[in-house]
Amino acid sequence: MRRRWWGAAVLASLACSASPPPRQAPAPAPAPAPTPSEEPTPRVEAPRPGLGRAVRPSYPTSGGALARYALTRRDSIVSWMPGGEIQTQLRGRTAFVTVSWIATDSVTRLAATIDSVVPDGEAPVPILQLDSARGTRWTAERRPGGAPGNFTTASVRSLVGDQVRDELALLFPSLPPAGAGSGEVWTDSTSRPVRLGGFEVVETARGELRGGEVVHQGGSDALVISEVRLREARGETTQFDQPIGIAATGTDSLWHTVAADGRVLAASGVRRTGLALTFPAIGQSIATQESTYFTFRLLGLPDR
Repeated sequence: MRRRWWGAAVLASLACSASPPPRQAPAPAPAPAPTPSEEPTPRVEAPRPGLGRAVRPSYPTSGGALARYALTRRDSIVSWMPGGEIQTQLRGRTAFVTVSWIATDSVTRLAATIDSVVPDGEAPVPILQLDSARGTRWTAERRPGGAPGNFTTASVRSLVGDQVRDELALLFPSLPPAGAGSGEVWTDSTSRPVRLGGFEVVETARGELRGGEVVHQGGSDALVISEVRLREARGETTQFDQPIGIAATGTDSLWHTVAADGRVLAASGVRRTGLALTFPAIGQSIATQESTYFTFRLLGLPDR
């Protein structure tokens, strides 16, 4: 009897109010598993014609600064429930985050605070979830050329807060220590805790980045960097003292506009994740396909 109650409670907590589903939908196909990689190492390809001015973004190794970003996120989540029904959720919000950094030759120390979070008018995140994220603070580290990692917080954890943490890790792309240029390709790999389907699990990812065209944005010449990331996560957690197995694969397509001094002026991307949750105690599982759309922008830039 207790297991039946627990199973119903878990499934109810995972399933939010849904729009009418289609009659048929295939189970989500897993993305290829990522392959571990070493430190970012660029290889140079022939520059494409018409790239314009030469810009080689790199992160500073001294000094410090403060910036404010708007991080907009929209989620579309389709879940295949054990009984065969299909449920769809749409969620959206924008978090305003202040980021400061102090750089040295060996490491850059980052601090970030969620100043406010506003819901999307068409598919808002519940207000209580947004309120719980306001004021969340983190510290993190960025090694030369790498993306931010080692996030720690003394604030109360929340779902939206952890999602913003994961977005901050995507906001700053990996850059070779000598800088990135048009026509260059380099790789990066990460392993860090992330939020998937409301649960935290360690995710391993491998990305290939490519320097593209030079644009003029926010009063600066900047390089557009594209990245394709393959992700994989597997682990276990508990809810109501019962085990839940988690397995996920996914792909990210990201675009960053980075000035020569390492400022990320804007970024956008699409994240697609196939997630499977298994409940051994009741012999059931849920398959979920999540599509997440990101738009990040640096606030306070001039129009031209």
